[in-house]
Amino acid sequence: MARDQDIFGKAVEAMVDVMPLQGFTPVRPFTGLVINVNVNTAAHQDGGDAGGCFVISLGSYTGGELCLYQPRLAVETRCGDVLAFRSQDYIHFNTHYQGKRCSLVVHTDRNGLAYQKNCNGWMDNPWIR
Repeated sequence: MARDQDIFGKAVEAMVDVMPLQGFTPVRPFTGLVINVNVNTAAHQDGGDAGGCFVISLGSYTGGELCLYQPRLAVETRCGDVLAFRSQDYIHFNTHYQGKRCSLVVHTDRNGLAYQKNCNGWMDNPWIR
């Protein structure tokens, strides 16, 4: 797995400056927050993400490693650990666990780039801009 100091890119913060209905995001500079509570995620790749994501592990559990398929990497996490990776580039999932486990995932949706350009076709609507 390559080490990339700017895995999220400058576009991520720029997207946050143009939010629907002039809103704001509590996870700035990201636009999305996913809360997983006591779930095992199936293997998937987040093709809709722009850049990468941060995964924050919470709870009292054993197991539940975060696995990145292509680099063949399994990361054992504990409560409070933060892991960043390019979620659109790697198939990833977590293993079974025992206990109570939660993860917070912050990311930016690739569709934000289109919204920046023309508000997804709603540019002339005064209620959107």
